[in-house]
Amino acid sequence: MPGGSGPVAGNILKAGGTNRRVTAVSASTGEAELFYMLRTGSVYYDPRQAGLYFVDSHHAPVPALVSSVLGRPLEIEQLHIDRHGFFSGARRAQLAPREAEPVLVALRLAGFEILR
Repeated sequence: MPGGSGPVAGNILKAGGTNRRVTAVSASTGEAELFYMLRTGSVYYDPRQAGLYFVDSHHAPVPALVSSVLGRPLEIEQLHIDRHGFFSGARRAQLAPREAEPVLVALRLAGFEILR
């Protein structure tokens, strides 16, 4: 299981004395590692898995926004960062490739950061 200094330190850069988050996600990034990269206000779409990954928050209602774009309820799966299922991680919603583009545009217009 990834530790605190691995994925986190690898995705934060010092830029001019301030921390700047890197928004590039490599093809080898696993679902558990995505949790360390996501935060409220950011989402990640993996076209290989056809999954939209996000952190659920009352301040950033991803499911409500996505459901309004699609016109249907969103089926959400809770992911865990441990193999025993004790610690909740990101959430994943399945999106068909044709659904992804309008959803990502709507999320970006609503102020979400789209991780790539």
